[in-house]
Order: sequence, then C-alpha cells, then structure tokens
Amino acid sequence: MQYNLFLFEGAGSNPAGVVFLFLFLPMDPLPLFLLIAFLLAIAWPRLYSKTRDDARVRAALQALLTVTTPSCSLWPSRYTKLVKQASVSPDNRVMLPLHTFVQDVLDGVVEVRDPLNNLVDLIRATGINANGWNIYLSVGLRSWVNALEFSLTHKLDRVLGG
Repeated sequence: MQYNLFLFEGAGSNPAGVVFLFLFLPMDPLPLFLLIAFLLAIAWPRLYSKTRDDARVRAALQALLTVTTPSCSLWPSRYTKLVKQASVSPDNRVMLPLHTFVQDVLDGVVEVRDPLNNLVDLIRATGINANGWNIYLSVGLRSWVNALEFSLTHKLDRVLGG
C-alpha cells in the first residue's frame, strides 16, 4: 500500500514560528472513507439524542410552567431532575411528589398559577394536560403514612373524647 506525505507549513505558536503537520493518506480513499463513516455512525445518534432530549426537557418544563412557577428566576434542582426523568419516558408524564410539592408551595419555593382550578385537577387522578404533557401528583409512601397517622389520631381523639 502506498502513502502520500503532505507537509503543511504555517505560522504557529512555537518559537520557530512554523508548524509542521504531517498527514499520511492512503492512495486508496476507501479505508479512510469507511473510517470516517464509522465514526459518524457512532457519533451522530449521540449528538442527535442530546438535542432531542434537551428539546423534550424544555417542553416538559414549559408544560410544568403552565401549572406552577418558581418563585425566583431559576427552577429548583429537584424540579429539573424530575423533568429530566420525565423527558426519558415515552408517555410524556411529569410526576410531582405530593409531599415535596406541598412543602415547596408552603415554603414559597414554587407558586401555583391558578390554585382554584389547578389544585383540583392535580388532586384528581386525571391530572393536568398541558402542551401534550400530563402532570400528576404522585403520592409516595411518606404521604400515605402521614395520612394514616392523621386519620388514626383523629379517630382516636374522637373515641377518647379529646
């Protein structure tokens, strides 16, 4: 196999002011073409999926913004993590943990845009459909335990006459 040697000269940052670049190319361009095609085939889906994932994250954040808004100019990191997780799912569903959402509203971290309508829709099993995304409140184990504790305490107070 024969190789061509190309020598390029130009000004550079080395003390001599000349940069030498040696490029060995095979006479037959097929192996080089196959190498470049292989590298592009590997890199292209990763580059494309990154931009697609970013677009899905932005779309999910936009949908979440129709229901709630951060009190400051940036979303809290827990909400961006939730949206990134939701952007991977195929069903366009954002699940807000009930306990976290209620605590953040009480602490003033986020605000509900239309509390009278949005809270009722969030509590229902249907959730809110915004821009093709479904936003739900997820009731975790912690919320179930707190509700059970409240219910038992309330019933116990009524039985004991307290």
